[in-house]
Amino acid sequence: MVSLTLVLLLVAAILRIFSRAVAQPAFLYHSCLEDDRDNYISNSTYKANLNHLLHSISNTSTEIISNGFYNSSYGQNINEVHAIGLCREDVQLDVCRGCLYNASCLLPELCPDHKEAIGWYDQCMLRYSNRSILGILETSPNFTMWSINNVSANYADLFFDVVRSLLERLRSRAAAPYSLRKFASGSADVSDLETIYALVQCTPDLSEQECNDCLLGASEGIPRCCDGKEGGRIARPSCDVRFEVYPFYNSTTNSPPPLYSMAPDRPAPPAHSGPTGKGIKNFIVVLASITFLGLISSIAGIYIRAKRGRNKNENPLKLATLDWEMRYKIIRGIAQAVLYLHEEYNLCLNHGLNASNIFLDEEMNPKISDFCLKSLHSLDQIPENTSRIGRTNGASDVMHMPLISMKSDVFNFGVLVLEMVCGQKNNCFRNEGNADNLLSYAWKNFIEGTASNIIDPTILMPDGSTSEIKNCILTALFSTEANVADRPTMASVVTMLDDTDKHGSLETDMPLHRVLGRRTFLQRVRKLFWRKKGFRVLEHSRQR
Repeated sequence: MVSLTLVLLLVAAILRIFSRAVAQPAFLYHSCLEDDRDNYISNSTYKANLNHLLHSISNTSTEIISNGFYNSSYGQNINEVHAIGLCREDVQLDVCRGCLYNASCLLPELCPDHKEAIGWYDQCMLRYSNRSILGILETSPNFTMWSINNVSANYADLFFDVVRSLLERLRSRAAAPYSLRKFASGSADVSDLETIYALVQCTPDLSEQECNDCLLGASEGIPRCCDGKEGGRIARPSCDVRFEVYPFYNSTTNSPPPLYSMAPDRPAPPAHSGPTGKGIKNFIVVLASITFLGLISSIAGIYIRAKRGRNKNENPLKLATLDWEMRYKIIRGIAQAVLYLHEEYNLCLNHGLNASNIFLDEEMNPKISDFCLKSLHSLDQIPENTSRIGRTNGASDVMHMPLISMKSDVFNFGVLVLEMVCGQKNNCFRNEGNADNLLSYAWKNFIEGTASNIIDPTILMPDGSTSEIKNCILTALFSTEANVADRPTMASVVTMLDDTDKHGSLETDMPLHRVLGRRTFLQRVRKLFWRKKGFRVLEHSRQR
């Protein structure tokens, strides 16, 4: 009887191990920090905090992982856990979420009791630690991979000259101050018959110099690891460099399978759906009005028509309703509404402030609606006691908050302002340059002194409105700062919008932005901006 019990226990253990093994694909490489002083015990507070943080990846990935970057912290003091996840920028979001989910399940299994660990898949990386890791350049641990195929000896020197030149060009693009995602990919021809494809990427929390240094160090390691090989990869915690002779990015049909082992990614588990609890009722306020999304779409449509040439029979009334005064009225109205929600209701619309849930009445006054919110609060809850958070899909926040806060609303408001000024939606943005999204495009033009390129050419602007528009652009750039701590509160945003520098004196005192890094430039402009306007209300607003 005893032997039968032991056999059953052994079988159960084997099945459990096997089920875990097949549940998630193997990492390309993983590392557990070997330090007995930094290990934890299975029933410790740190272990509980780690489980909570990793579990949040699958529970909240829809809201948090919206641009391929995940960063979060949980706990306090010595039991605080920090995590960073990064997906390759060219992969689809559902694949990204599934990849990070797999990593969050497998990494603690492979590194039990270790407070610090890191794991790489082909399409994502996840790391966690008991120390702060956000905004810190890390070059180890690292791993290298290379193709089993050799380059022909006849043109090996030419091949690697092209590789070096291509990686240098991509490094410059990825580390540029306007590159918010710190990613670049491209190709170069070795001959008429062969092309090299390469991809470089940093974690978006790095500065321009840090990203450049990380990619440079990785690129310099290519000759040592991959000399004479048709492909290679060097991955560090803060950056990644890879080259191949086939298009391995942004292509799933024409790319041959890699010649070294790559683990397939499993899609994320289906979101839980079920009852939300007794007494919870969703309410929908239907407004007899037009949606803000419709307005943005109209602006975008007019912008496209302007690029193609105006129709002689076009109704001038449509353009008249979209002049700058009307847009500025909407911008200020939204800012006041968000500030009211923050200070009066203590309500945070995490990733819920977007064009689809802002309405305009017949006088074009903006209204923030609960139309798309998920169980914001039940009908028997009075607003003063409401501290829950409504979540919908908002703008893609490149630097996602470690904890849900009002700074998320500030970021999304900044994106809305840029959409109103530019006349294009962020998720449908198109430009003729190399900027990868609306935020990068706005930042690039602002630091190059060509802010007028950002402005919708169809805007009817009264005299003196140019500085007002540039003030809105600057406010939006502050609001969408990658570092959450650098973003203003909504109280500060409202003050910035209300104190427009109509005489342009701020522009004449601007520092030389072309010779400054992005972070230094914004710090100097922020100080100058606040001093010029005599700000007294900056960061005293309540934080949530």
